[in-house]
Amino acid sequence: MTASNTVAQQLQALPSNARFSDEELDVVYAMAFHALTQAQYLQALRYFAFLTLYRPTGVDYLAGLALSQQHLHQYTAAIGTNTLLELLYPATAAAAAASLRVAECQLAQEHRDAARLTLELSVTAYAEVAGAAPSLARASALLELISNTAAA
Repeated sequence: MTASNTVAQQLQALPSNARFSDEELDVVYAMAFHALTQAQYLQALRYFAFLTLYRPTGVDYLAGLALSQQHLHQYTAAIGTNTLLELLYPATAAAAAASLRVAECQLAQEHRDAARLTLELSVTAYAEVAGAAPSLARASALLELISNTAAA
């Protein structure tokens, strides 16, 4: 059993995980997703924060929370949420996307060297992960862009 599985199991065992049914949380998720697609990031953040309180290991909930944080310029929080996503679901397409979002946040914070390192590690670590190709393509393009602007 890996450390990430242990953390995920401990989070899933929390009493709050059983407070709402999946159907009830699906309704809240629909509202959160709608707010996100309508660029209502503060409202989306509130919904996703609620969802992660009651399903702390939900991939879509964590990804939505991180994306909302990122759009609200809460880059440090977004990096933390994305890192948790990578910890809970290593070697998955969701982790590859989270790693890309970490690099985007690092760039927004003007931490170019950290972003470059994150992108290099992401391209290497997720190269063989099923479903990670779109994130890897974006990561590679971003890495090339960073390298070209640094050289200029």
